[in-house]
Amino acid sequence: MRTLLSILALFSVMTLLAQGKNETKEYYLTKSKNQKTVGYVLAGVGGALIVSGIIVGNGDNNNDPNELDFGPNFDVGLWLVGGGIASGLASIPFFISSGNNARKAATIGINHQKIKLPQLNGQETVFQPAISLKIRL
Repeated sequence: MRTLLSILALFSVMTLLAQGKNETKEYYLTKSKNQKTVGYVLAGVGGALIVSGIIVGNGDNNNDPNELDFGPNFDVGLWLVGGGIASGLASIPFFISSGNNARKAATIGINHQKIKLPQLNGQETVFQPAISLKIRL
């Protein structure tokens, strides 16, 4: 009885995982746009953190200019610059996956295919909607 229940539980999980996604052109385009937006936000925040870290870390020190003293807020500026670099690096995978999804959206499309139908006095060209899928080899 236990084995039967465990097999049924396994099959129910497998059927849930095997259900297809809504993989249409609009789905991939929306996903690409959202990932690109997240990438731009992370890159912008990273740039802003780097600039603010440089400004904060290069604060006013009233010491001798020949002395090697970075100022009282150098450690805070260093943390801000490090966070900016990390944020900028975190944006790279979002741009890469955005490009991949945009390519997937470009391969799925709906076009109109010409079909020639024979008639009594010749041929008639009719356009039939078709789903195209480009496979790169």
